Amino acid sequence: MEGLEKPGEKQFQRMYVRQVEKAKNSIFDEISKEVCNANDHIYIASRYFKNKKGITKEKLGEWLETVCHLLDEFCLPWLQRADDDIQTLNCEKLADQRKVIDLQNQLIVKQEEQLSAVKTTVTTEMKTYSAAVSKSCTAALAPKKIQAAVMKVADTNERSKNVIVYGLEEKTNEQLQNKIEEVLVEIGEKPPIEHCVRVGEKKVGTVRPVKFSLRSTLHVQRILINARKLRTKDGFGSIYISPDRSLDERRAYKKLVEELKLKRSKEPDKVHVIKNNKIVSFNRDSEPGVSGKS
Repeated sequence: MEGLEKPGEKQFQRMYVRQVEKAKNSIFDEISKEVCNANDHIYIASRYFKNKKGITKEKLGEWLETVCHLLDEFCLPWLQRADDDIQTLNCEKLADQRKVIDLQNQLIVKQEEQLSAVKTTVTTEMKTYSAAVSKSCTAALAPKKIQAAVMKVADTNERSKNVIVYGLEEKTNEQLQNKIEEVLVEIGEKPPIEHCVRVGEKKVGTVRPVKFSLRSTLHVQRILINARKLRTKDGFGSIYISPDRSLDERRAYKKLVEELKLKRSKEPDKVHVIKNNKIVSFNRDSEPGVSGKS
């Protein structure tokens, strides 16, 4: 077949598909024309060859030889080469994905190290300041107040790595971590989950929220930012993701939600959302980017 490129060691290209297709059409057009005086390849069927005295065994043999040659020398080798190229690209893609994951993990470790260094510096400075205050003041802070402050910092640090999920169907003997992972996949996140549990007292007719813990606050931030994607996912629109708030924070947020509902009822022509613990309002035709769920 003149003009056709043989595979050899060449990389697969779309132009070779067109060349093979052109060669195939050439021989099929010839066969169709001999059978029914047309170029429509639907006539290349055994029933159309009946009573065609002009088509000899020699002619059929030539056609068969040409088609087999086209398959053996061009179609199958190029198909194999294309498959090899696809496998190579898939391997390269997986390697690139592993590199990205490694770089993300390195970044998380580096940021955790920096955060730890900052905490150490702050702790050292607080101790120095405390020593100076103790020398200059006749009355030191009460031990209970100091203990309460330390506990509050520890509680805040622990909560910063937790996420709360509301509206997730509750069943007996449920695989809770699998359910959480399915939700996170919908927003493009798959962090390692440290701990996962239902919180609150179990009551008939109510669905308890789920609290799960992650290794890094950076994972928590990414999940909270992407949580709004659930609104557009079938079967996940009623699920709500929020940070692990303290009792005082929950009370403040509840009050903020009540104010939001009142705002929406009074000004329905505008869009009202909670952003950075404040109610933000704007016209519907000038909606800014809003992160997280309100």
